This record gives sequence, structure tokens and C-alpha cells, in this order.
Amino acid sequence: MGEELRNALFVSIVAFTLCTDAEAADLWTFQGNCEQAYVKRGRPDVDMGPLKGNPFQCELAFVMKFDNGRTSVQFMSKRGRIMPPGFSGGRYETTENGYSLVLDKVYPERKLTGKTTGPEFKEISENRLDAEGYCVFDNQDFSKMSYFMCITKTIPSDDLKIVYRIPFVVREASFKSNFAEPSSRTRRSDGDFERIFQHTLDDKILPDGKHPVWIYFQSKENTVRIDMPSMDMCVVTAESSADMSLIGSKKYDVIEKSSPDWNFAHDIWKAAYQRYLIVGEPRRC
Repeated sequence: MGEELRNALFVSIVAFTLCTDAEAADLWTFQGNCEQAYVKRGRPDVDMGPLKGNPFQCELAFVMKFDNGRTSVQFMSKRGRIMPPGFSGGRYETTENGYSLVLDKVYPERKLTGKTTGPEFKEISENRLDAEGYCVFDNQDFSKMSYFMCITKTIPSDDLKIVYRIPFVVREASFKSNFAEPSSRTRRSDGDFERIFQHTLDDKILPDGKHPVWIYFQSKENTVRIDMPSMDMCVVTAESSADMSLIGSKKYDVIEKSSPDWNFAHDIWKAAYQRYLIVGEPRRC
């Protein structure tokens, strides 16, 4: 998976996690392809049946079963500049059609624009829509599943209704348990940080004109640095010359525990440790 696709998946997973207020999830990854998938858009008073849908492709699907009972489904394409839609729901039903996830939210398809993580989170959250529909799986045991299909329509607004139909043929499946659960090396509750401080890299400029920031999370065991906006995570050691020099010079801003920035820093921490569980264990700085 390319870096841009990996980042797009990471953003979607974390957005699903934060939107559902979950802590951990089981992650199923399915390789295969969408067959005759389409989206239809029209006014709420229009019969969508006769309308021709706009087709789209996807070769990957991710099913995330969160510890709070919700499940999210995200489709992905290895080609093109469009991130296919995602769906989520809070309960399952067993019907004559199969084992079904009852959907109540849609995350519409979006362009892969190379935005930094923060704007991506904001865009996904703002564009989330109420919906009704199902994802129907041909086997309750996902390891044996060969086919599933998501059909849903958004709750009509004043001027728009969206219908999705996405059949997916499974070629290969893999599973990762508790992918959003932090390991003992980096697990922290809200009271475990002795302090959080940050340093702005004024000599570097991002494409959006802003400067990168290093955020340090210091505990009794170690100090971990998170680079923003990439959310790369690393552990500070005695050999981390740049970090040790910065810490020694005290050229940083301490984040007060009583401030909104402290809570925001914890949101960054939560997102970053989920990212490293996707891309790998934190390196040394």
C-alpha cells in the first residue's frame, strides 16, 4: 500500500474511532474488488430507481469492529484520486439475506488532495451523513466470507439524497485484533503524563505555509515525541542529539494541564498511537 493510501486509511480509521468514542477495535482487511458499484445523487422527491448511477472502483475493504459495539466499513481504491465511501452502524441482524450490519452513518467519497491530517479529520467529520441501509455478509465468520454488499441511502436533506450500492467480492482476508489498543510501551491514561511541551520548527515551512511542530509527552518511564502534522511517533533516548539539545536549552512551550491545549494534545496522542499500530512500532528519535 502506497504512503498516500496508507495515510488516507489511517485518517479514516482514526476519524471513525473518534466519532464513535471507541478505544479499540478488531480490524478485518479484505482484498478483492467491487463489482458494478455505483452512487446515485438526486433531489429527495426524485425516484432514484431509473437514474443511472456513477460507477466507481475499489480493490480493498476494511471492516472495523469497535469495542463500544459499533462497526465501520471503509472501501478503498488503489488507483485514482477518489477515496470511496465508508459506512457505520451499531447493531447486526440475521435475516434470510444473510448476516447484516444495520447502517446509520455514511462517510461520502472524497478526493485525495494531500491535505494534512487535521483538515482531513475536519472534512470527514463535517461530511458525515445520517443514513439507513445494510451491509449484508454471506458468512457470519468473516474468515470464511467470500462476498458482501453495502446498500444504503442518506436521510434526505432539503435538496439532496444519495444512494450507494457496493457489492464486494473477497479474494483474500486478514485479521488484526485490538489494533487500536496501545501497547504497554506507549500506553498512557490522562494522568500518566508528567508534562507535555512543544517546539515549533521555524526554519521549516509546510506546503500550507505553516511550520511543523514537535510535541513531547513526558512520563516517569520515558519521553515520546510526536511530529505534527505527520503524526510520526518516536521515543527520545540519550542518543537523540537534536531532542536532548532542545530539551536542555528549554526552547519549548509547556502546555498547561488546565488548558484546552492539554486536552487537544491527548487527542493527538490517541490518534498517533493508533497510527503506529498501522505503520509499525515507534522508532528511536
